[in-house]
Amino acid sequence: MSDHLDTEDRVREALRHRAALVDPADRLTAILDAAHAEELEHPGGHSLSRPRWLVPLAAAAALLMIVGGVWLAERRPTAPLHSANPPTATPSLPVTSPTPTPPSPTPTSTAVPSTTSVALPVYVINDNAWPVSAATTRWALFREFHRVPLAQPTDAGSRALAAAGLALASETPLEPGGTLQVWQGVSARSVSVSATGITVTLGGSGNAALPAALKRLAVDQLVWTVQGAVGRGNLPVRLVMADGGSTVFGSVSVTSTFSRPAPLQYATVLGDIWVTAPEPGAVLPAGTVTVSGQACVFEAALQWELRRSGAVVATGSAMASIGAPERGTFSVPLGRLGAGDYVMTVWSTSMKDGSIAAARQVSFTVA
Repeated sequence: MSDHLDTEDRVREALRHRAALVDPADRLTAILDAAHAEELEHPGGHSLSRPRWLVPLAAAAALLMIVGGVWLAERRPTAPLHSANPPTATPSLPVTSPTPTPPSPTPTSTAVPSTTSVALPVYVINDNAWPVSAATTRWALFREFHRVPLAQPTDAGSRALAAAGLALASETPLEPGGTLQVWQGVSARSVSVSATGITVTLGGSGNAALPAALKRLAVDQLVWTVQGAVGRGNLPVRLVMADGGSTVFGSVSVTSTFSRPAPLQYATVLGDIWVTAPEPGAVLPAGTVTVSGQACVFEAALQWELRRSGAVVATGSAMASIGAPERGTFSVPLGRLGAGDYVMTVWSTSMKDGSIAAARQVSFTVA
């Protein structure tokens, strides 16, 4: 009995040792087949190499090996990182991928056209003298430069259209007071420019009650303004009435083109004295200021006066580059001016009685 127990202990120890070395696999069928083959080989007896009692013991050992293999298999990764014989894929239900969220639209900005400040020549109608005198009124054209914002890129047509609008909206001072908008009720609809001329389309026909001389001067005002804005010299100007009419101001025919007179006849249209710089209402930095302009006056002689906030701060005389009937230029250096609001008056005197024959004023500010 003792030998039997020792043998059993040795078998168990051997089984434990083998179980520690075995790689888990499904060996139950092979073990049972081997045991069954041995039973068939020695029915009812014992094998020469194994006692009969080892058969159930071997089965128990096989069962222990399977259980141990299952336990080890559960502790290992369910799939190897590399497999010589990868498993065959089995059909599976289709997997619906989540619909991707469309990207948020990138904010777009509306392009804002850039603008530029353009100085446009605008001709206005004023009395040749200053202040206006009912006894000596002589209406004439005076050129001013006005800065306006225009969309870039600018072209001759857009410049001429903007300048024409300013000219039509200008007001003429009257004596003993008030103003007159000569082109009241008339607007510039469009301006087209070609190599041979300028075409201005007008809306409205104008005031038929104006004096004949003022009607003709008003047409000259518009012609000189668009020609100056286009900058191509004395291009003929055609006026077209948007309503299909053939006259402006009720009596001035627009069936033919308009041009400037010859230079020696400018005195019949233009004011005798222009102040071209500073521009009206200009704001200048503190420092040296010079007033300049054009003049068509007797013996080219000019007088001037500078006021600051109504008080006279300087007076003097100047000479134009040439005398009447030709048109010259002049320049008056005023030196360094302090901050304030200024009015500059330039005039000429009559050779007959010394009265003011022509005058012009400009207001500006020194910051």
